[in-house]
Amino acid sequence: MNTRYQTAEQAGLSMKQVRHLKLKWALGFPGDVTAFAAPTFERHALRGSAGGMVQAVTQKQAVCIGCFQANGPVRAAILPVRNGSTYSLVFGDLIGWVYSLDVKTGKELWKRRVEDHEAARLTGSAVALNGVVFIPAASWRNALH
Repeated sequence: MNTRYQTAEQAGLSMKQVRHLKLKWALGFPGDVTAFAAPTFERHALRGSAGGMVQAVTQKQAVCIGCFQANGPVRAAILPVRNGSTYSLVFGDLIGWVYSLDVKTGKELWKRRVEDHEAARLTGSAVALNGVVFIPAASWRNALH
């Protein structure tokens, strides 16, 4: 189970320091009401929204430097995957599509349906192991009956 717990040493932050933290910046998704994907940090902050928008944002200030529109809501964290000498960004959307974007340009490298069933949904984050990317898939099927 991933509790997302880090020790003070891993975080580089003590409990006493937490109460003195201040918000540096915030950035929303225009026209969207929620974003439930965990952010990923690879060169820039990467995040997806319920409207399917994926943004690359500088970590120093609230400036969107790139956007990509997925077919459906993006609920899972984006996975950086080594692609030769660079990286591609892999993520799924809530209607069953998986995307790969070039990390430098944000351009779509490919997209595929990993499950043809009409009720397929991708809510879990992809993981990579030994050069293989695993995409967890679920279904709306039980909700339809």
